[in-house]
Amino acid sequence: MTSIVRSLSLAREDLDNAFISTIEEDLWIYQESVGQLAGIPFACKDNINTSALPTTGGTPALAKARPQFNHPVVERLQAAGATLIGKTNLHELAFGITSDNAGYGPVRNPHDPTRSAGGSSGGSAAAVASGIVPFALATDTGGSARIPASWCGVVGFRPSMKRWGSGNAVPLSASRDTLGVIARDVSWIAKVDAIVTAEPLGSGSEKPFRLGVPKQYLEGMSPEVEENWLKALQRIKTSGISIVPVSLTNVLVSQAGSGSDLVRYELRRDLPTYLMSLPVPISVEDVIDAIASKDVDNLVRSTFENPISEERYLECLSARRLSQQAYNHLFAAVSIDALIYPTCVLGPSPLGEDSAPLFPTVTQNTESGSFAGLPSISIPYPSRQQWPVGISLEALPYNDSQLLRLALHVEQVLNHSTV
Repeated sequence: MTSIVRSLSLAREDLDNAFISTIEEDLWIYQESVGQLAGIPFACKDNINTSALPTTGGTPALAKARPQFNHPVVERLQAAGATLIGKTNLHELAFGITSDNAGYGPVRNPHDPTRSAGGSSGGSAAAVASGIVPFALATDTGGSARIPASWCGVVGFRPSMKRWGSGNAVPLSASRDTLGVIARDVSWIAKVDAIVTAEPLGSGSEKPFRLGVPKQYLEGMSPEVEENWLKALQRIKTSGISIVPVSLTNVLVSQAGSGSDLVRYELRRDLPTYLMSLPVPISVEDVIDAIASKDVDNLVRSTFENPISEERYLECLSARRLSQQAYNHLFAAVSIDALIYPTCVLGPSPLGEDSAPLFPTVTQNTESGSFAGLPSISIPYPSRQQWPVGISLEALPYNDSQLLRLALHVEQVLNHSTV
């Protein structure tokens, strides 16, 4: 119980504004926890349904929203003995990449409190990076688990679509949203994934890994990111992993800017349904009127006032299928196990900086694979600079176990590098 008491104390102190709420009653102290995660504290992004604490979505109108049931992933972790200590702060309605939340305050980066923790799962990343919890649940639509993991120097995992279930969270896009997890290292990611899916990792193949580097993902890197990316890649090469250059031209052409339109259509369709399913229903108009963050207010109002047509939505779904086919063809043509690339081409942005102009650049490398439903994991490269640089691995759908085995190997290689 010592680790839970310590974690709860740190969460309530909350130097980085990582939490929106924490458990208030200490009744758990008198309950014996059993299971693989007995005595282990964890946190949960505050757009994932929990019955013990409100699910605010990081927006003021939902401050007291109390879904009746836990998300199944929360249930499985608690059944394994883990203790939920609190709900983490996020970019309002998970609709952004900085977690600079005007309603609940910005999440500060533990490496530099003047900079963003990333988003939208910034609170989960900060809670792990500051040592409050060993892992925290996140969500990922277009990079929301991996971007903050990269900026905070921890590991962020987006599983294949539907592998961790769906629904039971404040929705953005049913075709793209997935729960994920941010943790201090890959072994924690693998442990949580095995509990959630009931699929132990296993040993896998002994053949050497072969990774593809997309040339499009190396454009626009800041000098600091480029320096560390090149060091990390060289270390991976010398470990015996084969590295081959690849082009994502066919993938990117097939998407044709459909990702954002898909999100806008599905948000407009699904958010009102979620709000009306709450024990105390609330209208979407009331939620929109109370949005605190200017960037989110602009995005959500535009989504509801200028709806995407059903015809365009069907085009987006078709583009998604073409994108998946293009990825399958690429992996087969060059015989690779995964893609490897810098998670973000930029380091953490200063707090208060307008996120709208940053969005396309920050999500440049995380958007495409998530649109197609690929699993991906960001691993920190331990730099001497102020913050680490995330290195991402991305596999074809439902090759999650192989991806996690590869990530364990790459993490070991990077942690033994000379920086």
